[in-house]
Amino acid sequence: MGPSPARPDTPSRLARRLLLVALCLALLGGVGWSVARWLSPRPQPAEPDDTPPDPRRTYQGPYLNVRPEVQYVGDAACAGCHQLESDGFHHHPMGRSILPVAAVLDSPLYRDPRSFTSERIPGSTFRLERRGNRLFNTQSLLNQKGETLARFESEVRYVIGSGERGHSYFAERDGYLFQTSISWFGQEKRWDLSPGFQDGRLREVIPECLACHANAARPVAGTVDRY
Repeated sequence: MGPSPARPDTPSRLARRLLLVALCLALLGGVGWSVARWLSPRPQPAEPDDTPPDPRRTYQGPYLNVRPEVQYVGDAACAGCHQLESDGFHHHPMGRSILPVAAVLDSPLYRDPRSFTSERIPGSTFRLERRGNRLFNTQSLLNQKGETLARFESEVRYVIGSGERGHSYFAERDGYLFQTSISWFGQEKRWDLSPGFQDGRLREVIPECLACHANAARPVAGTVDRY
């Protein structure tokens, strides 16, 4: 007998073939997508952001000029219409909450070097000393003979507080601000370690501190104490 003649494709046979082809293409596409996804680089988890929140953005009070997008214009822009309020603020302790060192050096408080010791850090002597138009905060570690074993010095750049209750001091290094260990307690008329200091190391100045003392401070993103 000779070969059987080929059967013509019926609509049902053609539909089954098309379905089989579609399934094969879908399977190949799925395999290709899986391989491509497996070979693609994995996204790295984001580094945790330890930057303290900007207190000007979290402020919930009624004053609109606290927002960081409000530009600083200086007192003169307000004094034209509010001279009485401007003059009063400059004489109020809140108007003297942060000052450059040059603004206080003529005070009798800074004419002579001030030295003291503290029971909190035995063996150390602290000293605030004016040198020309500059002010320095030093800590000296002494041995039992009174000889200096080590000495740490920081130049003071800003005075914090009006002096009504006292003065504390900020040192600046490459734009980073640090509170120094020495403070003047005005109500008690004495020099001593700054509140909370248990050693002579400098303390970072975070944005929450400057939000009250200097509303024009601009923190550098990604840092704790740079402005």
